[in-house]
Amino acid sequence: MTVNRKCILRSVVSAALTAIANVAMAADLDVCKSISGQTIIVENSTPAAVATARVNSESQTSPAHCSISGFVAPQVGFELRLPTNNWNGRYLQQGCRGMCGFIPSDATNDALARGYAVGTTDMGHKAVTSQSGIWAVNNTQSKIDFGHRATHVTALAAKELIARFYGTKPKSNYFRGCGTGGRQAVVEAQRYPNDFDGIIANGGIVFDFTKLNYLMAWSVRANVDADGNQILSNVDVELLHGAVIKKCDAQDGLSDGIIANPNKCSFDPESLSCGTSKTEACLTPAKVAVARKMYAGPTQDNGTHIYPGMSLGSELRWPNAFFGANPNYAKFSVEIMRYFLYPTSKGPTFQLTDFDLNAPPSTFNETENLVSADSTNFSAFRARGGKLLAMHGWNESAMPGSYPIQFYNKLAKEVGSVEAAREFFRMYMIPGDMHCTSGIPEGRHFDSLSMMERWVEDGVPMDIITGYEVVEEPKLPNQVRFPIDPGTVKSERPFAPYPDTLTYKGQGDAAKVKSYIRRSH
Repeated sequence: MTVNRKCILRSVVSAALTAIANVAMAADLDVCKSISGQTIIVENSTPAAVATARVNSESQTSPAHCSISGFVAPQVGFELRLPTNNWNGRYLQQGCRGMCGFIPSDATNDALARGYAVGTTDMGHKAVTSQSGIWAVNNTQSKIDFGHRATHVTALAAKELIARFYGTKPKSNYFRGCGTGGRQAVVEAQRYPNDFDGIIANGGIVFDFTKLNYLMAWSVRANVDADGNQILSNVDVELLHGAVIKKCDAQDGLSDGIIANPNKCSFDPESLSCGTSKTEACLTPAKVAVARKMYAGPTQDNGTHIYPGMSLGSELRWPNAFFGANPNYAKFSVEIMRYFLYPTSKGPTFQLTDFDLNAPPSTFNETENLVSADSTNFSAFRARGGKLLAMHGWNESAMPGSYPIQFYNKLAKEVGSVEAAREFFRMYMIPGDMHCTSGIPEGRHFDSLSMMERWVEDGVPMDIITGYEVVEEPKLPNQVRFPIDPGTVKSERPFAPYPDTLTYKGQGDAAKVKSYIRRSH
């Protein structure tokens, strides 16, 4: 009898909870649907309109949520996803990739699952692919939106719509992005310091858009001879990479196939010259010259050095990015040059070989002033208590690791010291590659959201952080999620904020910070 009563009680409680959940879902559905067609004003009398709002049921990748799509005048598209249960009171806005033109909602699945309200934007235009630039043809407003405005107005619209759905605005606002999203992140702190409390730039930060295109054009053209033939082959690159790793890898105490700090090692491709090599594997003088150009970066005929070149250890990324008949970065860069970079569009016949590497970068100031993240003025962001976390891979191809270091050193000098810079801006240089957490070897993954929550909300800044390499890199809509499943971890390693370094003692668990000697700047 007692057992039966317990069973009956459980059934009654279960039914009651189900009924409550159904009522709550119905209420959420009503509130969500009511947002459809609404108009709000974001700033300067600028309207934003909601096109659709609907409740999506729970799935394997996402909890139940209200999905809201709309646009801010004149054409900034956005999408919000608001959890119908267990909202954590926070908002995360996700940056896009390449030249954008799409809404990357899948990239927010991890945050949505943690209870975040999440938002994304197409940056003010629609495009066939993220490497398309046709949308920018003589279109100043689209350039402004892509440069900085779209991120800002999306944040304003998101906060208002979140308040309408939940009855209160977010307690904390965060931004996260990689590549172009990394540029968006830094630009937000510079131009719109009140939008976000914590900003994460997690790989491939585009500080100077113009100089990046000099680098891509230089790197593609460096490996082509007068007859249009490739000079360095994939085999040559593997030879070069092997020699670099042999010389530089163990400088941090670990022989793991990754160079911890390429700037601390010197390597001359001449050491592989066929004139001095004692083996059959060697580089001809022409190939040595190409390697030197790749490491040097774009340099004009008058000696002006435009941008840092490739880092030691990044060699295996070169072929896919810059070599061959139609390398990825050649396609990307020429699209930018045809339609976006010049004040007036050059049109579809413009080729990478038409780009004048000796032209002063000021030629492109009109565009660069709209998109640049190269300012070190974070005074307003710093004054209001904003926090910025940057993580940049050494092996980045279009955004070599030396440039973020130059940027951060300049910032530290301007604010008085590294300690002063770290009060609001912490940067980590990650050995290997970390462009949106993919790379050679596999990218490192970091629980950046938890780190930023503690810094912003609890006043506890990150110091030594842990990066995880996983057995298999997931593809969207799947993502590495934290807390991470130990069974998916291939390796883990601690990292210190730049300019501090960790050197392995030679024994002990390489995943534990106690196995390292920390050297401060």
